[in-house]
Amino acid sequence: MNSDLPATGTSALLELVDPYVPDDFINAGWPTGRTGGKRRDYSAAQLYRVHLHVCLSVGELVFA
Repeated sequence: MNSDLPATGTSALLELVDPYVPDDFINAGWPTGRTGGKRRDYSAAQLYRVHLHVCLSVGELVFA
């Protein structure tokens, strides 16, 4: 299948979808202050990108 999109699983694909990921909206949905637990290493938006990357990569494998 020919596509103008970058290959699945590449940083180029993430850079392409980056403008469509609403960082402020995603980050506003989770607390950023002290919650009594371990300090966070990543923002909610960064974790969303990882999940999106996995879903796109697995989808490529399933439907290939």
